[in-house]
Amino acid sequence: VDGPCEFMDFDFSPNPVNTAGELKVKIICKDVTDINVWIFDAFFRQRYYQVSRQFQDVELYPDVRGFGNGIFFIVVEAEGVIKVKRLLVNQVEF
Repeated sequence: VDGPCEFMDFDFSPNPVNTAGELKVKIICKDVTDINVWIFDAFFRQRYYQVSRQFQDVELYPDVRGFGNGIFFIVVEAEGVIKVKRLLVNQVEF
């Protein structure tokens, strides 16, 4: 069977993300829907938000440069299904 077992799943790379801030988030759904993506810091402050309307699969490239070092949470919602994964940002300051 192709696709996620639940309505939606996602993955991202790299983890940790480094100084370049190049992050790829890939989301797959069983059907076409609106997909909401947030990134929150450890204090649950929203650092990123993107809605993709009427997609089934989508790749996003959030710019995390300037986030600073630490743990962040990627939250994806589609059709009421919510998934959360941890992201480590390890940026070298010059």
